[in-house]
Amino acid sequence: MLTGVIRAGRADLYSIFRTRAHDCARALAIEDGSRKLTYAELLERVDRLAAVFLARGVAPGDRIAILSHNRSEYLEVELAAAGIGAIVACLNWRLAPDELRNCIDLVEPVLAVVEPELSEAYRAVASTPCLTVGPDLETAIAGVEPDPRTGTMVDDPEAGLTILYTSGTTGLPKGAHISHRAHIARSMVFAAQLALDPGDGFIAWAPMFHMASTDHALATILRGGTVVMVDGLQPAVINEALSRHRIGWFVMMPGALEAFINERHANGHALSEFLRGDRNRPAAGNRRSDRAGCDPGPAVQAHQRLLRGAAGRSRRPRSPRWNAGRNGASGSDAVFRVLERRRHQCP
Repeated sequence: MLTGVIRAGRADLYSIFRTRAHDCARALAIEDGSRKLTYAELLERVDRLAAVFLARGVAPGDRIAILSHNRSEYLEVELAAAGIGAIVACLNWRLAPDELRNCIDLVEPVLAVVEPELSEAYRAVASTPCLTVGPDLETAIAGVEPDPRTGTMVDDPEAGLTILYTSGTTGLPKGAHISHRAHIARSMVFAAQLALDPGDGFIAWAPMFHMASTDHALATILRGGTVVMVDGLQPAVINEALSRHRIGWFVMMPGALEAFINERHANGHALSEFLRGDRNRPAAGNRRSDRAGCDPGPAVQAHQRLLRGAAGRSRRPRSPRWNAGRNGASGSDAVFRVLERRRHQCP
């Protein structure tokens, strides 16, 4: 028993992903527009990409820079790096040249994965060897076989996996080094605090260079859910994905909330349908319902604090209230109200 506990405590992110991929081989792992990858297909691509990195001299502890908008290859790069002990530096494509150069110089990458439209910006400030997303990357993946070393090269779960950067509001951006263990622990906390089920999906529309998407996308893959990749705030695409997928955690920022709500109304979707969660989802027997008798669903439970801020200036709106919890453990007693411009409550 103790040996198993110790072994679990030393697990790395790739080993958990590989186990999940074997268990959920036919389940949908990533949806990126018309492109869909099952867990088996994702594992195959990740293992081949890891072999590409090894063939290009990437060693454990080396940094791989990525400059790309949201797309399935972003997750593939992070998972492949996890398999060989490399660290992915997630670069912000919004940065000015001097800021981008600083972020690259901080981590000294041995390889960069760059989207074609961002290639010029990267090459203007760095001379790192590059793999370009598209035909260049696909040819490289097709030209190798999985390397048996993948999955054996991370000895310490405290080894780094990603580097995410600060916004640079008080100076040049700084890098935050996040380990395998930290990503795994955070995924467990997400699932416990937000009452997520293993198959719950996530819509990655916020930039993958930010923890809002990278953290939750990796956590979703570790659980066996579907990550829906969306390149930025596209309310119609996001709402369409919400209508097809069981989403357990949904990210929405105050500045983007109005466009999201307007699109729902324009297409005849009442906001309350989203707030109450997936009506087709079986209610968990040990999950508390709200005081009106309906289960608000994890999306609301998780989003309660953010959306309370969109409710207006009042810190104590009247209703409705959601109280989320499992096994009798009470969660945050959140108050939720969304108002229109004239302060009339949205339907």
